[in-house]
Amino acid sequence: IREVVVTSEITDPKMFDGVEVWDEPPSATDEMRYCVCNRPYEEGEFMIGCETCDKWFHVDCIGLDEEEASHPAAKFYCRQCEASGEYRLKFPQGFTRKRRSRRNAFLGKRNYAAMNEGDVQDNRYARKGTEDYWTFVESQNYAAESFPRMRGCDITSSFLNGGSFREPTVIETPEGLEMILPSKELRVRDIAEIVGPDRTLDVLDVATQSELKPAWTLGQWRDYFELKPTNRKRKLNVISLEVSHTPLADIVRGPKVVGEVGWIETLWPKRSIQRSLEDLRENPYQVPRYPKVQLYCLMSVAGSFTDFHVDFGGSSVWYHVVRGEKVFYFIRPTPTNLRKYEEWSTN
Repeated sequence: IREVVVTSEITDPKMFDGVEVWDEPPSATDEMRYCVCNRPYEEGEFMIGCETCDKWFHVDCIGLDEEEASHPAAKFYCRQCEASGEYRLKFPQGFTRKRRSRRNAFLGKRNYAAMNEGDVQDNRYARKGTEDYWTFVESQNYAAESFPRMRGCDITSSFLNGGSFREPTVIETPEGLEMILPSKELRVRDIAEIVGPDRTLDVLDVATQSELKPAWTLGQWRDYFELKPTNRKRKLNVISLEVSHTPLADIVRGPKVVGEVGWIETLWPKRSIQRSLEDLRENPYQVPRYPKVQLYCLMSVAGSFTDFHVDFGGSSVWYHVVRGEKVFYFIRPTPTNLRKYEEWSTN
């Protein structure tokens, strides 16, 4: 498969700025150490992981461009795993990247976290999650919300499969849905205790809409969430903590009808799911061998924002807000809007 490749400009693959590149991971003492600089991870640092060996590097230390490295299409390979012996970013065939001189590439690098905190004046990119950004969002004109309101007992498999479910639907009370709901007193600290403080999870930086690397633990997220808002350096968001088949699933259960029409519940081989769950009990950090996407726990600080997206290839989802408020901006999936979304998401 042909690929677009970006290579870091390191003349000696064994040395960079006088720092020797280790051939094996450094020995871990009190903290894990990463990159050619052999430093522990610090919150807020932008790092990339090799697709093959999963070693982590600072893009500055290995001479790659941060904007290109953070692109969703980019795949990074360290010099030990790349046949050329160079640090490389690879992109899919047909991907077009803007050619820039080294000087312009340097001038074009931005500290997005600093922009979010107001430390950098640069209006070329929207600073998501800032007061200015919310002022812009809220100043727009939106069509009036006129989604249907229905009773829980009317949301049946016949209704969902019969072609009537073509727009967002609001069920204002849980009666008739046969759900199990957690107490409104449930806190992030409780979730960390129930699921496990060592469970890893993806944390999204609201300002850059990119995941923090290396991944956090639930214990780290709990500590961040409990900080006073004035003590948080950045707005962070958790939108992909999957908790089915954990103790939390014993006190949170979605509408009964979801299990009656869900493809995982109705079509996926039960034995395959059971074997995967047995493997996960032995090694909780391995990737499940089936689409484990039934139950998510979202945790967001005030002012969080998730960019435009399509859920799971266009599948339907249900939400129940336990505490706080969640605002949805819907765009109808017309051919024109889908074309605009495709252009926007690949730009």
